[in-house]
Amino acid sequence: MGITKRTSAEAVKDARGHEAKAAELEVKATDSATTIERMEAESVDAIVADPRQAEKIDAEITAQWRMARAFTAKADQHRSKATEFYREALDLEATELHREADKLDKQAEQHTARVDDLLTKLRELDGLEYGPRDRVKTDGGDWVAQNLGASVATKLRNDAETIRIKADNNRFFLATGKRAFGKQDLNAELGSKYSVTVMPMHLQAHHVSELLGRVTAGTTPRFDDTGGVSAWDGEMEGTTPDPEPESSTHGRL
Repeated sequence: MGITKRTSAEAVKDARGHEAKAAELEVKATDSATTIERMEAESVDAIVADPRQAEKIDAEITAQWRMARAFTAKADQHRSKATEFYREALDLEATELHREADKLDKQAEQHTARVDDLLTKLRELDGLEYGPRDRVKTDGGDWVAQNLGASVATKLRNDAETIRIKADNNRFFLATGKRAFGKQDLNAELGSKYSVTVMPMHLQAHHVSELLGRVTAGTTPRFDDTGGVSAWDGEMEGTTPDPEPESSTHGRL
């Protein structure tokens, strides 16, 4: 029986599970903070009316602070776990995308072989030189590209490169904490061998996977320049500040 490989979708599911748990705890932390504010306000008159109640009221408020801190700390743990799973998902997705690109390259090779075989038969049958529509033969006997439309094989190779760039963008992000500006960044960081122009071109939206797009858009945790966990991009719905500002770490994973 074969070993089932873990998928990026499974890692994302685990990440979202931890995010959901964190959100529940953050709501509880907010409720505790609200309770503390109410208790603090009510304690003034209560203590003035009966100073002997001060110790009891203080203990109750302290207990609420302890609960709020516990909820916040546990929520932060779940956020950290979610980040770990998102990183795993990005890495797994990169592997999946490379595998998909390899399949397209193989299809392109097989298609080219079939076309070359047919061209050989045409030359033998007709006694004339035939070649791919998107290439022209020079006097030196080399085939060079011309702008007459792309062949099926060329389209397959272009699609494969686009998918491969998506994969490498994931790995570039995991290594640097940011998305690549262009192919030259991928070549420099990952040792890729993409052809680049003299004037570097910015990678387009189709070079970014949906998952990486969500991560860097702030709908999931982002990472700092060392690849570590950084703050959330923007205020996330359901998050709450630590009820103790001077020691607050909430909002960071």
